[in-house]
Amino acid sequence: MSVKLNSDGSCIQGRCGGGGLIRNSFGNVLFAYCINLGPGTSNIAKMVVLLFGLKWCPNRGFSKV
Repeated sequence: MSVKLNSDGSCIQGRCGGGGLIRNSFGNVLFAYCINLGPGTSNIAKMVVLLFGLKWCPNRGFSKV
């Protein structure tokens, strides 16, 4: 089964975080997540949040992301 991953991360005044959604082919949400990352940059936040979602998918049997 293929899934779609949407994620975003950001930093405001040095505090970073982000989250994402994983949806099936019908648009139904399979998993939603939010991560507090502490200090950093927006680029790092975006990458860490995306990587979290990409690691979650194969661990749950979703190989097509």
